[in-house]
Amino acid sequence: MNRPKTRNMSKENDEFMKFVEYIDKKFEEMQDNFTKNLKDDLLKEITSLVEKQNAEIIELKESVLTQESTIKVLQGNVAGLKASNESMLERLNQLEQYSRRQSLRIDGIENNPTESNDDVIKIVKECFNEAEVTIPDIVIDRAHRVGPKYKTWDGKVCRSVIVKFSNFRKRTEFYDNRRKLKNGKKVKIDLTKKNYQLLKETRVLIGNTKPDNVKEDYLYVFADVNCRLKIVNKDSNESIFIGSIDDVQDFLCV
Repeated sequence: MNRPKTRNMSKENDEFMKFVEYIDKKFEEMQDNFTKNLKDDLLKEITSLVEKQNAEIIELKESVLTQESTIKVLQGNVAGLKASNESMLERLNQLEQYSRRQSLRIDGIENNPTESNDDVIKIVKECFNEAEVTIPDIVIDRAHRVGPKYKTWDGKVCRSVIVKFSNFRKRTEFYDNRRKLKNGKKVKIDLTKKNYQLLKETRVLIGNTKPDNVKEDYLYVFADVNCRLKIVNKDSNESIFIGSIDDVQDFLCV
């Protein structure tokens, strides 16, 4: 009775093991299929994301190129406006300087805080007498103090006087006789702020280019009677009218 029972149990065990093997095989197949499907899905998703990213990059590049093109156009416009503005400022400076063509500046006149405009005109007339020129009252368009106070080497507190003439010939006559003035008084061309700055910068540049072994200045810059800035080389008699520091550098070859 025991033997048949043992055979049946063995058979059942074999069948169970086969079933287990079958289940294992199916599980492996399902696992392989799942892994393959997962890989395929991930690959598709990654590919889609890469394609989308590439499209966005291309779009971004096109946008950048468009922006660069726009920037170049704007830069060109700015450069044009800058050149136009500089030209306009230069033209305004020329017009302002021309409006000062009838005027002269007298420095070295002691300032009196209580003086009236008539007092200033009286001082100007005294300057005419010192310079030995005859200037009728009608030629004096106006005269007044201008600019800040300053001290001279001898301690006087001075303030410049501007004299505007109605006659250019009389204005020039007084200017030509300016060296006859006494007590440190000086007559100067009434330059615009821009031209006066250019005059100072030019003098500095000329001083920097002078050789150490040269005692006398062979170059000098000044404003002529027509309010034009001019550099003269006393050795070669060369000269040039200047309108910018670039003109000075070209003349000095620096």
